[in-house]
Amino acid sequence: IEKVRHDPSLKLSTPVKATKTAAKIGGRQVYLDFRETFTVDELLKCMMIFSANDVAFLTAEFLSNGEVDKFVQHMNERAAEMGLRNTRFRTPNGLPPATGDEDMSTAREMAFLAAQLHSFPEVVKWSSTWLAYIRENSDRFDPFQLVNTNRLIRECPGVDGMKTGYTDAAGYCITAT
Repeated sequence: IEKVRHDPSLKLSTPVKATKTAAKIGGRQVYLDFRETFTVDELLKCMMIFSANDVAFLTAEFLSNGEVDKFVQHMNERAAEMGLRNTRFRTPNGLPPATGDEDMSTAREMAFLAAQLHSFPEVVKWSSTWLAYIRENSDRFDPFQLVNTNRLIRECPGVDGMKTGYTDAAGYCITAT
């Protein structure tokens, strides 16, 4: 989202073609098909509402010209610039990499990051949405329902985000705003 704000060639309406590599990403997914195209806004929608790992990977691929490792390196550089000393990203989607080294952070640093993200209306729009769809106007693909993984959005008045996660090592995690 920072890149959308600072790069005049990138807009929320910019089309992003799905890739075969992103379509193979497991975990929570929207089942990307390499024949389809999404806008950057739709990618945010899938990540923020549904925690779509395949879409997070596709976004990293797109923003780094296919060099996902460089995207993750940039994530870590940006985290360091923000003063997040205990945060280390290994993947763009939070899924444990084959190397076994998982993403690491602290509750305090995730709360700080959520506060920074809260200044982006596009992020708040999607992180506070309980239910939405993609592919609802597609002739080729069936509509796909996106239900927010953050149940507090629906059950706790005033909650407007932010993100959930799960790995075997960490268990269930949430950063709520």
